[in-house]
Amino acid sequence: MGLLIGFMTITLRVDHFVTGLGFNLLASGLTLFWFRSYVGGAKPPSYSTIDKAPIPGLSEIPVIGPILFDQHLLTYIAFLGVPVIAVFLRRTAYGLETRAAGENSQFLEAKWLSVATRQYSAVLFGSALTALGGAFLLLAFADQFRPDISGGLWWLTIVVVIAGNWRPGRTMTAVLIFAILDSVAVHAQGVGVDIPYQFFLMLPYVASILLLVMIRSRSGQPAKLGVPYLRH
Repeated sequence: MGLLIGFMTITLRVDHFVTGLGFNLLASGLTLFWFRSYVGGAKPPSYSTIDKAPIPGLSEIPVIGPILFDQHLLTYIAFLGVPVIAVFLRRTAYGLETRAAGENSQFLEAKWLSVATRQYSAVLFGSALTALGGAFLLLAFADQFRPDISGGLWWLTIVVVIAGNWRPGRTMTAVLIFAILDSVAVHAQGVGVDIPYQFFLMLPYVASILLLVMIRSRSGQPAKLGVPYLRH
């Protein structure tokens, strides 16, 4: 899917946002169609979920231990990936060239470097992480295929990148804030808070709107974001 998106936006220069929206809708409908065709009206098959990987000693710390050190292996890898990606983008030659592809494509062209290659590699890497995240969501938190398991939360990924000002560390912080709000919405129903649960479900989305309003004037988005590259 990432390769097709890259071909549409980089090679054919189709509008990036329309392409992304179209492929998301296509993937949602196509996976559900394939699943129903596979099941054929029978009972959906189930599978074993992925076990957590608690860190010995640390996971036994009161309160903090179960929250930070009793998670799935991929969760730890995701947190470790933040500084790794930050160093790659700011301290390596290819990382700086990748950033230049979104900021000043003419710079790469002047050095006889391929802009399309950097753009394709970024799209494919991002698509691979997205696929890994989607598979993890199903395998860790469900015992069978569930259409639209994210419940539309994937739209918030766009917001957290904007809120993080396109910086890995800040983006991670924004993700954690939205995750906490989502967790509050879930657990508030269980403890019997005398407030309609719909208000809690709205929290992440209301917060995203307010956040976009507050940071509208200091966004650090790449200068060429969504702009098809035309070689001179």
